[in-house]
Amino acid sequence: MNLMRYPGSKMKLLDHILPIIKEYNFDIFVDVFAGSGSVSLALMQEKKVPGTKPIQYIINDKDYNLYTLWFSIFFHTDELKEKILNYTPKVEDFFQFKTDLSIGKCNNNNNNNCIDIAFKKLIIHCISYSGLGTMAGSPIGGINQNSNYKINCRFNPKKICEKIDKIRLYRHSLFNRSETNDGDVYNEDFSFFFENCIWESHYKAFFYLDPPYFLKGKDLYQFSFTDDQHKLLAQKLHETKHDWLLSYDDHPFIRYLYRDCIIQEIPVKYTTNGIVDKVELLIRPQKEN
Repeated sequence: MNLMRYPGSKMKLLDHILPIIKEYNFDIFVDVFAGSGSVSLALMQEKKVPGTKPIQYIINDKDYNLYTLWFSIFFHTDELKEKILNYTPKVEDFFQFKTDLSIGKCNNNNNNNCIDIAFKKLIIHCISYSGLGTMAGSPIGGINQNSNYKINCRFNPKKICEKIDKIRLYRHSLFNRSETNDGDVYNEDFSFFFENCIWESHYKAFFYLDPPYFLKGKDLYQFSFTDDQHKLLAQKLHETKHDWLLSYDDHPFIRYLYRDCIIQEIPVKYTTNGIVDKVELLIRPQKEN
């Protein structure tokens, strides 16, 4: 299940990613760059998961707009669904939503504002060219809607709300720091989870990381990486004692950073600008003897 169209979604790689993850035993699954959440949701849906205890999930994304979307799905489900069901896509909304979502984190962090941001984030990925959201230049069908594909061709409010209801069922799987509290979702930089152990020491964590693409990240994501950030992530992963799996676009710079790791090549077809054959990398540490 995929929440929405999202650049770099790993839906096409799940058949390669999930078997690797299942090789490890862990109590907490840390989705450091959750995005549209395809990997976490796939694991939540499966009955056969590693270990004997229920897995807890940490859903995190540095993009505040994505954070509000996940937060609203889990904790303000009905309010978000109401906005979706009452909405009709408009060309002018694409540009207004793009402006609103480009502002970044808002000081007015009340529930109504959070739900409004979440709603706009979800909608803009439904109505934008190739699902690129704020990074798209125009809505589906263009400004004049002269295309055979109109702005509403990817917008099915009933199906979207059905997905939201299914995802909401996994709220009990969210990691919580106290048995008396509900779980939470997180809006942290990736380094937070390497520098802060927010779970008890007897828990075993597994990190899944799907950072912004190295080559096209600036064109696809509101929060892309600099070269130094890619280097810092590699440094943190080489230093951590946690098990981890990393997905990346194929580039010599990335291969060099992880030259001492297991690198698996996965051929993938993308359709953003016609059908293009690409290679994605799944990277993990060498197993100790």
